[in-house]
Amino acid sequence: MDFFPQLSTGNSIQYPIKKTQVFRTATVTSEDGRCSKIADTGSRAIEWEIQFAGLTPSEWAGVANHFATAEGRLNSFPFLDGSDNLLKWSEKLSDPAWTVDPLLQVTEGAADPHGGTSGLSVHNTGTAWQGFTQTLAAPAAFTYTFSLMARSDSATHMRVAISGNSQQVQREFVLDQSWRQYVVTGSLPGTELTVDFGVLIDPGSQAGLYGLQAEPQMGASRYKRTTAMNGLHPNTRYGQDELKLTSDRPDSYATTIRLISREGF
Repeated sequence: MDFFPQLSTGNSIQYPIKKTQVFRTATVTSEDGRCSKIADTGSRAIEWEIQFAGLTPSEWAGVANHFATAEGRLNSFPFLDGSDNLLKWSEKLSDPAWTVDPLLQVTEGAADPHGGTSGLSVHNTGTAWQGFTQTLAAPAAFTYTFSLMARSDSATHMRVAISGNSQQVQREFVLDQSWRQYVVTGSLPGTELTVDFGVLIDPGSQAGLYGLQAEPQMGASRYKRTTAMNGLHPNTRYGQDELKLTSDRPDSYATTIRLISREGF
């Protein structure tokens, strides 16, 4: 089943959006009647209500065809949540979700731009560019924005890239002592269903990083910290068996989409 489609604007959602998350609580009752409860952070249900407006005929056709292929509530499909961060463990490069080059030393819990300790400190100890990458099971041809904040005490060169379909969109930046946001946006034509988000640091350099975020849209939004759960939902279904279409002028359509994803249940 195909991914829920992006619009011609490169976005997968429109606002306003209503998003509800429900987490499961595990309960254990002992023989003496005492009850212990703990949050099951590996399980959640998410429901979205997305109000689309101003859809072009081709955008409406894409949504309607996807709905017809899914047969309403019957079949599941992957959904990229444009209101969330697609990356897992955005502050933990030691997690297996990330691939880190061998000569890049990473310190977690470093200083961040808000005076806290949610940042990353990276040091390239090699004589060639070193970095880290996370690969997502998502269409490389979709539009993505990859962003982060960074600083360095010296003029460090940093490359930020989105890669897939044997191509990449990459920008090189020169860091200074101030925390600044760095952004790359692009799409990579082709049919490959994996996309990589990576950062490279030039030889011998050190830098502070914060707020690693990938989004399925044209621009960067406020940073959302992630752990094991991210904005990629591989088993999503429609929460309705009928699409209601309205039009306020020629070739401009509106509809409300309800989606449901249950993970870890």
